[in-house]
Amino acid sequence: MDEPVVEQREPAGEATPAPAKPWYLREIRPDRRVFGIGRPVRIFMVITIPLILLYSVTCKPLWCLGWRYPFYAMSNFMPVRSASGQWHPGAAWIRAKDIRIYSEGAVGAAKQLVAVRDMQGLVDELGLDITVTAHAMPEDARRDLDAATVKQEGKYRLDFQRLMALRLEHRGQRYAEIFLTGMEFADNPIIQGKALCGAGLVALRMGRTDNVVRHEGAHLLGYDKHDDFPYYIVGYRESWLPEARDTMMMFSSTANRALSPRAKDALHHLWIGLEKRHGVRYFKR
Repeated sequence: MDEPVVEQREPAGEATPAPAKPWYLREIRPDRRVFGIGRPVRIFMVITIPLILLYSVTCKPLWCLGWRYPFYAMSNFMPVRSASGQWHPGAAWIRAKDIRIYSEGAVGAAKQLVAVRDMQGLVDELGLDITVTAHAMPEDARRDLDAATVKQEGKYRLDFQRLMALRLEHRGQRYAEIFLTGMEFADNPIIQGKALCGAGLVALRMGRTDNVVRHEGAHLLGYDKHDDFPYYIVGYRESWLPEARDTMMMFSSTANRALSPRAKDALHHLWIGLEKRHGVRYFKR
């Protein structure tokens, strides 16, 4: 006699499991607990990644707009500190439209006149209404230069940060100054010059007279970048590789004395923006 067939039923409330999907159809979702990507980190990435890309690769309209408002030149307008600890607004000297050039005894009057000619030529090329003049070094500037001179490895070298703090203490932002010296810099004996638009100060080691005045002068006028970076700007004809560019504003400056189109546009739009914000005419008409 045949045994009765017992029907096996699934327990109530339990569904039949769906067949597993092949591995190549499965959706991969990272576990945030493993990767540590929380909400603050995601917000930070959403903000910073586009800015990094914009600083690396951009296009001509955004480049010009970023200088006019000014996105790229924001460091010029950060407060600067004097020797006594007092904070001064950055780049306040530009309202005076006055740049004064001093030379210490080792440099000589001939190089001072060359520096005035080069700086005035740069100002005229940009169409700016700024006066560049040669001056005998004032007594307070002489004392500050001496106080900022340190002895290293048997040589007298210039501490640029110390000089900047002392000049902000004693002349404020009434005008900008360019110091021509024969000294190396304390923190980097190799470089030929240093400039800070925010403090209205340039120091140049006049060991050569090719384009060092124009290069640092462009920094003084607000171009606080080099032509190495951003890496590429769509709309300008320049090499894809920064190392192949031969322009005056490269970090490792060459003997080229011409402003690149990107640098000239940057300074032009920077000063247009300053005119509108300050209500002061900075361009010659």
